[in-house]
Amino acid sequence: MLSIVYSILPIFLALTGGVVLGKSAPNTLPQLAAKFIGPLVWLLLLSIGIQFGSIFEDPKAAGRTLYVAAVFAGLTTLVPCVLMFGLSHKKRKAEKRAIQQDKVSLLAPLKECALALGMLLMGILLSLFFASINVNENAFFEAALLTDILLYSLIFLVGVDIVGVKLSSSWYSLNILIIPILVVLGSLLGGLIAAVFIKLPFTTGLALSSGFGWFTLSGVLVSAELGPAFGAIALMTDLFRELLAIILLYLFGREFSRECIAAGGATTLDSTLPIVKQTCSSDNLLTALVSGLLLTLLAPILMTFFLSISHLYP
Repeated sequence: MLSIVYSILPIFLALTGGVVLGKSAPNTLPQLAAKFIGPLVWLLLLSIGIQFGSIFEDPKAAGRTLYVAAVFAGLTTLVPCVLMFGLSHKKRKAEKRAIQQDKVSLLAPLKECALALGMLLMGILLSLFFASINVNENAFFEAALLTDILLYSLIFLVGVDIVGVKLSSSWYSLNILIIPILVVLGSLLGGLIAAVFIKLPFTTGLALSSGFGWFTLSGVLVSAELGPAFGAIALMTDLFRELLAIILLYLFGREFSRECIAAGGATTLDSTLPIVKQTCSSDNLLTALVSGLLLTLLAPILMTFFLSISHLYP
């Protein structure tokens, strides 16, 4: 139990510290923090690429990583959507309201994903280059340490940033809260199914499925507990989840708003929110914000918990 507390504590402190600073600082601070999140994510992905690069020296291992990540991403996206569909289909006719007319180009979110993949690829190539010239192993230890520092800094900035999201009584309605609840349940169920299919321990499946699309978080946390091979799988799983959410929102957002918001997971707080605004009915924008915020808060806690018990229940 103490090991679980010690694992969660740094994440909790970083997030809480950001929230406290955001509340006590000027109103412009959350906006300023939001501007730094993007570049910090790029640096973190570069660092993660260096840390995970050795996995991709073997094409067979690389193919296995992408295959497992695709299975987990598909199931942890599909199952929450199916659960949401089961609850929402009766209300769908009543929810066909005007769609926001603000045009958000498909190129913008795809450009972000391409940039994320590019930074990751650059890190992997740097790792392979360092290995080819026999760089001291301490350099890779320092890269792992830098990755941890960048991750906690990112969580801290997320804490500052979410202070700008104003709470109201409408946030607590079951109609809104049911989406993050089903995303958690559906993701974990999808992770268990994937674990059976891939023949992995259940605790590993639960850990890989509880990132909810937050790929920079999951890659680092899983790598620290289960090694770089699983860290790479976690990273690619959540990156694939974000890509799937973008595709589903553009294809089905008008008719299946709540299902597509569920597919977006934690990303509906930030990267996929503009797409929700464009493709879904306007009354679902608050739903996306609440769902994304709650899943962003839950992801590090649940993932750390499942990783902590993975050694107890292999």
